[in-house]
Amino acid sequence: MKIAFFLDTPYGLGGAGNLLLQQAGLMSKLHDIVVVVPCGENGGGNEEYIKRCKKKGLPYQVLYYKVSTDFYCIDYIQALECKKSIIDFAVRENITFFHSVQLNIAVEMAARERKIPHVMDIYQLKEEEFALAYADIYPHYHLCDSELYAKRWSNMLGITSKCVRPVAPLDKIKEKDHSEKTCYKIAMLGAVCERKNQLAAIKAVEKCLGQYPISLEIAGDAESIYGKQCRDYVERQGIGRNIHFFGFLSDIGSLLEECDCLLCASMDESFPSSIVEAVTYDLTVIATPVAGVPEVFRNEHNAFITEGYDETHIYQAIISCLKSYADGSIAFLHTNAKNTWKDFFSPETVGNEINGYYMAIIADGKTGDGTVYDSQPLKEVNALYQTLWPEKTLPSELREFISKKIWYCYFLKKKIGKGKACIWGAGKLGGLAFELVKILELEIEITAFIDMAKTGQYCGKPIRKPTDIDYGHTDYVFISFAGSRDEVVKYLCGNGMVYHKNVFLLGC
Repeated sequence: MKIAFFLDTPYGLGGAGNLLLQQAGLMSKLHDIVVVVPCGENGGGNEEYIKRCKKKGLPYQVLYYKVSTDFYCIDYIQALECKKSIIDFAVRENITFFHSVQLNIAVEMAARERKIPHVMDIYQLKEEEFALAYADIYPHYHLCDSELYAKRWSNMLGITSKCVRPVAPLDKIKEKDHSEKTCYKIAMLGAVCERKNQLAAIKAVEKCLGQYPISLEIAGDAESIYGKQCRDYVERQGIGRNIHFFGFLSDIGSLLEECDCLLCASMDESFPSSIVEAVTYDLTVIATPVAGVPEVFRNEHNAFITEGYDETHIYQAIISCLKSYADGSIAFLHTNAKNTWKDFFSPETVGNEINGYYMAIIADGKTGDGTVYDSQPLKEVNALYQTLWPEKTLPSELREFISKKIWYCYFLKKKIGKGKACIWGAGKLGGLAFELVKILELEIEITAFIDMAKTGQYCGKPIRKPTDIDYGHTDYVFISFAGSRDEVVKYLCGNGMVYHKNVFLLGC
């Protein structure tokens, strides 16, 4: 059969997309394959993905389409527009199987029309996010790298899911000397961001400096606000000689060859691919017990697993690891880690599992119900778009939101009843949310804006502090500001509200 692998982003490198690219490399040994690289508005394909395809000798083509990492950002109109070019590509290339990453409903639309089996790779998502998945427009087959999230997607969407671990980047382990060191180099991989928890890792390593000669080598884009917080902390504490930021590295093999350990401090992952890379390069793994990690690794058996996610727990695990180097017990752990690599991550193991899943999908014979696109809910989505989009007097920001999130707009109209609401965020996006409530004709009275830093009035409504709101008598809160909203959602839920029941994103 001929398989098309649809990658995820037109710019940069996504961890999920990179894993799909590795899976494509595995399957190229068994099947005829082509990698589909997304392009941006200017028509240029993702340069990093193209470079990796060329390096691996994988055939590729460039197409325009977009994916979403969650149900909130589903762009239904854009998917309809891209469906035809995907079908044309599939016919031209005689594609008989689709494998995509993230939520790619344009590919699913094409798959149903052409009766082509389609499996998607997508990973961590909170249970409450599935409240937005209100129609049968997603692939019926799912591939994930942890049992935790495989079960979640299967249960929440009613689809078939299989757990297959990330594939090792090499055909065999590149063995190291694990004797006691004069200096220990600990690597961290991935973009510097809150969910990867690098600041806690930096503070944990800082605690170790008076006891062991160590350095932390951080490879990943650190230009975010959180990245600046990490860099500023290192400078402020005067520990720049021991904490090094490398930025994004296209090829991390040379760094892993130089390092002794890998530290994964993530608080939100499915199964960190960096751990698989580390075991392949024979590094000692120190990791938090995030998602699928405890499914494969046991503390002081084949890795050092922390009890929690803060700097103290990470510090304790690092110290345990370094003590094992000093007393020689590290050799036992690496023997077990090599067996783990063979059982879960080796190209042979992963390749057999993925190909076996493909064969089971084909035998199952399900390609999704193409008539769903003519069902009443989807007709209503299209009708809503046709009602709202032609309104030429709307500001460009409102038109853009309606175009990109008509799927979500329809959900709000169906979900939200009469009541009173506050908008969290007294800025430009809050003003956009205020207008959207009127344009969508939601039967909602906006009583106030919530903002930590501002006072006075906005859009003719008072600005209140979060503690000044009576949440027991507030029917809805619309969150509308840039940046991470996790803390706000947590705060609102702590005050008796429920995400995607009476707490919604809007305008952002």
